[in-house]
Amino acid sequence: MGIRKYQFNRESLSYTQVERGLRWYVGLVCKLFLAGLALAVLVYVVFSLFAYTPHERRLALARAALDSAVAELNAKYDQVATVIADIESRDRSIYRTIFESEPSQSDAEAAEQAVTKLYQQLASEGKEQLLQRTKGILRGLDTLSAVQSMRFDTVMRLARQRGDEVRYIPSVQPVDNGKLTSFVASFGRRVHPFYKVLRMHTGVDYALPVGSPVYATADGRVESVRQSQRG
Repeated sequence: MGIRKYQFNRESLSYTQVERGLRWYVGLVCKLFLAGLALAVLVYVVFSLFAYTPHERRLALARAALDSAVAELNAKYDQVATVIADIESRDRSIYRTIFESEPSQSDAEAAEQAVTKLYQQLASEGKEQLLQRTKGILRGLDTLSAVQSMRFDTVMRLARQRGDEVRYIPSVQPVDNGKLTSFVASFGRRVHPFYKVLRMHTGVDYALPVGSPVYATADGRVESVRQSQRG
């Protein structure tokens, strides 16, 4: 039996029982429904903030593994890019000093611009684009590798065209560093030891103990051997 509600009647100075109709019961049901709905939403919000469902936990683990893999790929890419830059620098040096030819820059610059543009586009995207970023980096790496491969093919073609001339270009040091006592004079302009004026020194002077071996730096023939008090 529910609790009865009474209302004071000022005219009769007595309490009369209040009758509850359909409207009162409908209002009570609506209030209970809204209170239950608000409580359910509150529980859901608190649970979602402090607890993970099994599916969310699996997604979090997969995301962490993806982040680790992408970081490792980026580190490897940086290492390979450094190696490629060093190879490109040596390649250009070979063109200029040995083949007396200016290296072509169009392909290398195009590849570099493509990779730079890729990074600029991905910089404005969110973390959800990690997979696409990794694929783009690998495509850029493949492009750079292909460019360097073509450049080395050109080096080999020029070497074959020059024929035996390449064999006569000095490529190693003629003395053993372990027996080298001092590096007397290098190539370039230097003060003459007797005239005390700047002169062009067209060779490289080494100081070695008597009897030390001297190696050939390229294919050739010794034309003359002489001794001089002036060196």
